[in-house]
Amino acid sequence: VIADMLRDRVLDEDKVVEKPMFSSVVIPSEYASQSGRAKVNGVLGMARIADSVDAIIPFDNRKLRDATRDIKPRIHDIERYNPPEYTDLNKPLVSFLEAFTMSSIPQVLDQDVDLAIRGEVFDPADSFRPVQDKYPYDPDREVDPAVVLAPVLGKIHASSFDRSKLQMLARKALFQNKLADFDPTTAWGGTFLVYGPEEKMASLAPLLDDGVLRDVLGGPDFLDRESVSGVGTVDVNTHRLVTPYLDDVYLWGTLWNPEMPSLSEMYEHALTVKQDGNSQLSAGIRDEWGRVEALFDCLGRENMP
Repeated sequence: VIADMLRDRVLDEDKVVEKPMFSSVVIPSEYASQSGRAKVNGVLGMARIADSVDAIIPFDNRKLRDATRDIKPRIHDIERYNPPEYTDLNKPLVSFLEAFTMSSIPQVLDQDVDLAIRGEVFDPADSFRPVQDKYPYDPDREVDPAVVLAPVLGKIHASSFDRSKLQMLARKALFQNKLADFDPTTAWGGTFLVYGPEEKMASLAPLLDDGVLRDVLGGPDFLDRESVSGVGTVDVNTHRLVTPYLDDVYLWGTLWNPEMPSLSEMYEHALTVKQDGNSQLSAGIRDEWGRVEALFDCLGRENMP
């Protein structure tokens, strides 16, 4: 509802919004198996959201708990503002969103520094716009659904860099610290941002310029770009940013429209209720099924155009 109102009353031709807007919604996850209605509501809620927003980034509480402590920021007085059971969960979540939002701000300390080290300015919209062009045109669909972005974040402490260090960084981000449950080899591709202190980004610049990180991320151990049928391509977009006051190099990423087991389970349950039920809930699902299909038909590489 809020997203619809923002589009109608704020995001019109007469106003300019310079910053992205973020919102959060809780959908069934850990305890969804205890309630069939919760699964259905989760599917319907995501479909309605996808009708009104550009991108959805699901975070899984279980994955947030499993994320290693080295990606959790030091937040002053976080214990004062968070119930104890959520303090640790929120730290990796904040780390991911912090990287997401700071990326739209040019980090320039010295105008004389080679701009090639710093890279292009990356904006949050760059995380979902590339994949929107991949959506097939459907004249019967009023709007294209949101892009589902699977979040990852990893870091490495090193003084020099080569291909093996980039492979280690990629493994930390895509497997050790993925913040939702998904299979990278089912994604349509992804957008990644490497950021760190100036001296380390200078060391990384030749590898990034030569496309080594892009090759690593697209290789068989990670996104496996070659495992695709048809004419579609699995694209890997990499950006970089010099960020002051850091000691380590970070890899932040969003993978486009992968298969996500928790969402697939919710969808399959909703489909069963839709087909086999005669209740008011079943009727409600049938009324909204066009929105549901528009979103969930875009998940998984087999659904690439």
